[in-house]
Amino acid sequence: MTCSLTLTLSLNTSWAKKLLPVSLVVLVPLSGWLADAQYGNFKVFQSGVVLLFISAVLSCICAILSAGGERNSIAIFILIVVASLAFYLGASASAITAFQLGIDQMLDASSNNIISFIKWFCFSILLGTWSSKVIIKGTQFCATDSYLISLAYVQ
Repeated sequence: MTCSLTLTLSLNTSWAKKLLPVSLVVLVPLSGWLADAQYGNFKVFQSGVVLLFISAVLSCICAILSAGGERNSIAIFILIVVASLAFYLGASASAITAFQLGIDQMLDASSNNIISFIKWFCFSILLGTWSSKVIIKGTQFCATDSYLISLAYVQ
């Protein structure tokens, strides 16, 4: 029974994985344009961080609802859609403006220092992505039914 519910959830949210390349192509240039021409770097960065926080809160609400037994409801699907959109908007806005704010601080730096900043910025983004995937896989491993049953017997 657990495998079929997990399979159903992964089929319902598989579109979210396909949305990432689209968000990179569309939302990153849009965020850069908004930061440069319309609102400024700091306001777009603030908005991105707020959207990331909203995405995290909505994801926690989805996890609580699905743990309560409502795994295939419309409310969870809508929350997943809104959380995914908030995440992609927030990640593109905060990443592009953080990069611009970092480069703006290096006006009189040499080209080697700017290249070093770009490399470390990209490395830190990739390291954060990789470590979050490791943490998520670890928590999924610990959240199996047998592990939860053994915890219930210990208490």
